[in-house]
Amino acid sequence: MKRLVIGIGLSFLTACSPLLMVHHRHGTALDFRAMAGRWRGTVYQKDADSFYPVELKLNAAPLQEEAAGSSDYPSLGCGGTLIAVRRQGDTAVVRETLTYGQEACLDHILLYLTANKNGTLTYAFYQSGDSVLPTPNGRAVLRK
Repeated sequence: MKRLVIGIGLSFLTACSPLLMVHHRHGTALDFRAMAGRWRGTVYQKDADSFYPVELKLNAAPLQEEAAGSSDYPSLGCGGTLIAVRRQGDTAVVRETLTYGQEACLDHILLYLTANKNGTLTYAFYQSGDSVLPTPNGRAVLRK
């Protein structure tokens, strides 16, 4: 009888423990399964009229506001962490936070990543931050 009461008490405490509810505080898991993996391509940046290679590594199910992967721009000497922001239909929105090369690249921009039916990934960013402009400033089609 004592074991049952203690077991019920521990179950109640465990269920109500704030340490076990961290997952809910940080956000819900975002489904990026169609985008998981290593992607490479060439970005065209309209305002600079330039092309440069990019490599993204994406996780399958990051938590909102936590690491969704990483970015690398080898010819620019910059890259960083991709933070999951939200899903917009077929598009994953991630915030790029540079961990190196901040003097060479834009920091804290939003990237819009869309998995295409042909197995490619469309990459886009808008100079103003959010996608309020009719066309992106940077665009690429990435392949695994």
